[in-house]
Amino acid sequence: MSSSLLVLVSFSSSKEGQIQPREALSLSVYTSTSTTLGNQTSTQVDTHADFSHTSGTQDRSENGLVADDLTSLRDEEWAWVTRAESAGFDVAFTEMVKQYDSDPRNSPHCHQLVHELGRRAYKKHTDLEKALSYEVGWCGGGFTHGVFEAWGRTFDASKSSSDLAAKCASLSLRDQSCGHGIGHAVMQTTPKLPDALATCGSLPDNLAWDCIDGVMMLYSQSYLAPALDDPRPDMGFSIKEFCDLIPSKYLQKCEWIAGATWLGVTRNPDRGRAMEQCLSLKASKDSATRCAYGIGDTVPDVSGWDGDKAVEVCKTGPDNLESWCIESALRLLNNFMRDAGKPDLCPTVSQANRNLCQEAILAPDRRRV
Repeated sequence: MSSSLLVLVSFSSSKEGQIQPREALSLSVYTSTSTTLGNQTSTQVDTHADFSHTSGTQDRSENGLVADDLTSLRDEEWAWVTRAESAGFDVAFTEMVKQYDSDPRNSPHCHQLVHELGRRAYKKHTDLEKALSYEVGWCGGGFTHGVFEAWGRTFDASKSSSDLAAKCASLSLRDQSCGHGIGHAVMQTTPKLPDALATCGSLPDNLAWDCIDGVMMLYSQSYLAPALDDPRPDMGFSIKEFCDLIPSKYLQKCEWIAGATWLGVTRNPDRGRAMEQCLSLKASKDSATRCAYGIGDTVPDVSGWDGDKAVEVCKTGPDNLESWCIESALRLLNNFMRDAGKPDLCPTVSQANRNLCQEAILAPDRRRV
């Protein structure tokens, strides 16, 4: 894997859709590296040209930005990649869904796995509609995101926002998946965050935020990810500074994803520490609670089907945020159990947590509010 030069920059919001650099330098950002292709010099963030599997390396994906950390994929996931390419994506999906849905702790792996499958599906067919025909709406729509990401490497940067919106409509995709996928595609065309955010901001409202979400997911994984041995607290990653990058119109929505982004960028599974970072969000009285609720969505990744374990994880955070994490985690875990054909969650938890569970399930869905 090629080396990257670490430079420190920070941005502040100005007017909607534009972000200007300021002199105070704080956020960790990796510059892209230059690679020579024939007689041409091309700018790449990853030089992942070799599809062969070598355990413990990142060199597994084709050239271009990738919106996930491929080192988190286990040998099991790379075996599924091989299976999909030999037996077909439709066959692999049928088999994968059955295995991965047996345990919520598989979810961090399945989303990044289907990202990679989506990239490879587009590379195989070089046709957006054909590649997307394998999508089964599984594991957060990651397959669609990966397809758009690969499409973005062949993307015509002159396409207007109306062209992009029409593309989503013609493909009959959910707005959330298509908008997020466009965000991944747009980031392939420019390393300039303000330009990518401006493109998203020009989209219709039903696509704009999810496009920004897709841009920031790829940006955080490809540019903000610090070195594994970074000695700074939290590897120098700040939830507040991350949301400061977002146009103010979408700040509230950033607060929902900020905690989960911290977990991914720092590679630190400590939900309690992530919730402490949430306290730095002070734009409104609800800023920190939105962040904690978003972290709750990640708790089944470590608790599995164990509701008591989910409560225990959330209680590692600040006292004034733990209830929001618990509500989110138990509500989502109960939904997972129903989708898997299992009994409701609450009868399975201890008596001490029974009321918490029942209150969580009866609570309104607060996401994106």
